[in-house]
Amino acid sequence: MTTTIANTKQQQRIAIVGAGPGGLTLARILQQHGVASVVYEREQSPSRAGH
Repeated sequence: MTTTIANTKQQQRIAIVGAGPGGLTLARILQQHGVASVVYEREQSPSRAGH
């Protein structure tokens, strides 16, 4: 069975754990490629993310 990239992109939803520089960069790259993502961060304050 062959799955096209267009069909796969619409069905994917990626969870990214961590809103540090790496997590936010990954979310942006996925967005540019049409892949939905959700970023989860443990810290309530954005200034504490990535520490």
